[in-house]
Amino acid sequence: MLRAFVSAGLAAFALVAHVSAAAPLTKTSAKSFDLYDEVADYVRKLVETDKSVAAQWNAQAAGARQRTGRVSTGPWVPIQWLVVNFEQNVRTGKDAEYVYLAKQALREAQVDGYVVEDNVVARIKVKLHEDLKENPAKPDDFVTAKAELTMEFDGFVRVKFNPVGANLSRPPVSKTFTKDYNIFEEASSLVGRLVESDPKIKSQWEAISAEARENAGGKFQTGPWISTQWQIPSYEATASDRNVDQVFIVRQALREGMRGGYTVGTNAVTRVRAKSKDKLQPPADGKGEPTVVKGELTLTFEGFVQADIADGAAPVTASSPAAPSRPTAPSAPSAPIAPPKAPASPAAPAGPAVTAKFLHSTPGTYGWWTGTPSLKDPSYDFFPNGNLHIQGPDGEATMWEGKWSLKGDQLTLTNKMLKTSKTVTAVISGQDLLLNGVRYRRYKPE
Repeated sequence: MLRAFVSAGLAAFALVAHVSAAAPLTKTSAKSFDLYDEVADYVRKLVETDKSVAAQWNAQAAGARQRTGRVSTGPWVPIQWLVVNFEQNVRTGKDAEYVYLAKQALREAQVDGYVVEDNVVARIKVKLHEDLKENPAKPDDFVTAKAELTMEFDGFVRVKFNPVGANLSRPPVSKTFTKDYNIFEEASSLVGRLVESDPKIKSQWEAISAEARENAGGKFQTGPWISTQWQIPSYEATASDRNVDQVFIVRQALREGMRGGYTVGTNAVTRVRAKSKDKLQPPADGKGEPTVVKGELTLTFEGFVQADIADGAAPVTASSPAAPSRPTAPSAPSAPIAPPKAPASPAAPAGPAVTAKFLHSTPGTYGWWTGTPSLKDPSYDFFPNGNLHIQGPDGEATMWEGKWSLKGDQLTLTNKMLKTSKTVTAVISGQDLLLNGVRYRRYKPE
């Protein structure tokens, strides 16, 4: 098995998968691209329209189909695995090269629910160039004048997460809830706390990040801990109860370099087991998703792991204990199986009216975040003068300035650098803020 590596700002990627004949796709735009959406859409369309890629996908899914005969698929989930190079200059613009892993879960039907043992994983090479121009509305500011994006399918790969270093598994940690909660956010938060507070875990993190820190010298940065659902050993749900056993891969990008240019050749990767038992309340109007009225979540930190990436001749699996074999459902056709609840929590009943003062940061806090910033739901910092700071998942690569305004419960968010604007419904829920139903809390560095 070969691993991807980046050194001294020059990249070399070990290509071991069978590569399809699919030609690279190049797109241009007058504004910045949402790379997450573009990569997901690119892979989805390739599988649907390219016969060679479809044949490879079918080979990947064969094992799951043989086990149960009834398999449905989840959405494609892009993971920015490596940053081969990122450079930004107001004169020459922005040039970036990434390696993405795009994952699709294979849900195998069971009598009382489903399991996810395997994923199909594609590797995508992404190149981005943006020309910048002066912002006529703001002196000394630059916006995108033209963007060019090239995506190239690099084959399906097999990813296996193997334990690395000492056994650092920790006793389970349980929490209870009386409303909807975000398991992705909880898993990321657990790992972040342990790396900061547990001496042995922190020491292991330092050993893993040592090479990146040495290469970067004084220009070393880390990204946020980001959780990706990798396996579901058990998913069972009724109208009033939901019991789920999940395995998350929680990773942190180790960045060599700073604002003008950097690479990411290494990720610190951990595995977290999450078991949840929820009591559900159906929606009053009979539409939409049920809400949690009582939840119990147990998280178990299982230690650091190393991602080995190899030829995609077999389905992608995580080296984590799977659920015991259970009776399978008959192989008769069935409707697609509903996935677990999306990471974002639905809107809670409206509380007090949102005010500008509520949106402002309080002493010791810096804006609002979901716990795992994304391009769709980034972090926001609302300044009293109407300025808005926007932070996405990739550090300074997704850091923008904008403006905000509030009229009643309608909050307008304008990204001046990307020239985009949207209006969302803002609701106070206890100490939290809901934006179109997505739960935000105040960001307070630990």
